[in-house]
Amino acid sequence: MDALVRSLGGLNATLEEYGKVDRAIKNDPNSTENKEYFARLQMMTPEQLREEARTGSSDGIRVRNDALNALLGERASSDFRVSWSSYYNTDFDRTYGDAGAEFDRMREDFAADLPTEISKANFYRQTDAFRGSWMEKDAAEKTEHTKTLINSTILDGMRNSVDDDLHASVEPSEIVRKVFQRSSANRDFLGLSGQEQNETLFALAQEYAQRGEVEVVRQLLTADRQGGNGEVIPSLSRIAGYTTKAEALIERSCLGSGG
Repeated sequence: MDALVRSLGGLNATLEEYGKVDRAIKNDPNSTENKEYFARLQMMTPEQLREEARTGSSDGIRVRNDALNALLGERASSDFRVSWSSYYNTDFDRTYGDAGAEFDRMREDFAADLPTEISKANFYRQTDAFRGSWMEKDAAEKTEHTKTLINSTILDGMRNSVDDDLHASVEPSEIVRKVFQRSSANRDFLGLSGQEQNETLFALAQEYAQRGEVEVVRQLLTADRQGGNGEVIPSLSRIAGYTTKAEALIERSCLGSGG
């Protein structure tokens, strides 16, 4: 009896060792069987991969499951990127729409079609960086749109002020002084940079050059300005990048006035 027990004990140890070796072989990614399985996965469509996961043909072998779930997440990520890019560039309201909410909604729809929680986790992980970069792009577009609206509103206000003063025969120097005062306030209350203010003032000068208002244009381009703290800000004609353009614009305004 003791001999039988010892014999069975030895058999169990042998079987356990065989099981370990067999599991190691099955989980070896470099084994011939696993390499062939990986190659078949690579040739499958997303639909075939999902069916592969549903049928459990990976036989519970860890490296096969890992490869299958990784591919499911990767293919879903690629398809999602194409779908989101197409939607954002054609149907999404890029001016007022909530890109983050729409991105998450579409991503959830894609994830819901994946058959395993691991493949869903892989999909979310592979689209996280994509989400971040796209939200930066959307924020930049909305910021640019907002700046355009602000600049348009500012120009409208300045134009109305100049037109009213021209109608009332106010001296050009006083007309422009009021414009500069508005420009300084825009920096304080709207957060416009100096460069943005320069661009707005030059755009205003371009409008009045076309109308032949020579002195208004000249004052806008050559008069010094005053900052919010009373500091002197050089005229546009003395700022690099505007000097030559300012001279040309004054000449053009003279032609527009017939003078």
